[in-house]
Amino acid sequence: MISTSLFNSRTKLRRLLISLLLIIGLGLLCVYIYFQSLRYLHGPRIHNLSLPSHFSTSSSIVELSGTFENVDFAWINGRQIYGDPEGKFKEDIVLLPGYTRGALNV
Repeated sequence: MISTSLFNSRTKLRRLLISLLLIIGLGLLCVYIYFQSLRYLHGPRIHNLSLPSHFSTSSSIVELSGTFENVDFAWINGRQIYGDPEGKFKEDIVLLPGYTRGALNV
């Protein structure tokens, strides 16, 4: 026959272990969610653009290349561009004679 004090101590220990495991599991879940959402928290980034913000050229076609991070879609002058799995892109842009403005949107 099991004494009631031994039975009570076992159930208390079991409840304590279950509570501890739940707390550790929820903590690990929170850490996982945080690290998975870091790329969205930092937002889109564009690196290594091949063109400066203001430049002059005599050619009617220029090549724009660079790398983007945390970007699902990108557009140059309203035309969607695609990058490789590493985020590198390379696009040719046709310039009109005179002053031309371009926009790279992510």
